[in-house]
Amino acid sequence: MRHSIGYKAVLALNILFVILTVIGAGYVILNHGEKSPGFAVVPMLGALLCSSQLKLLKAADKNKNDSGNGE
Repeated sequence: MRHSIGYKAVLALNILFVILTVIGAGYVILNHGEKSPGFAVVPMLGALLCSSQLKLLKAADKNKNDSGNGE
């Protein structure tokens, strides 16, 4: 399956947001919860948005490929 540039860009952003979420959570834990949990939650929201967009792009790509099979 060939993915478009948009799919690859969203995948890269998703990976970046997941890494930032882990770093933010580690930062909060290392500071014994004295820092705002927003350091982990905000990038997690970005990761959730990107992962839902990836699912939509993958479904659209599958539908596009299935529509030309003569059925």
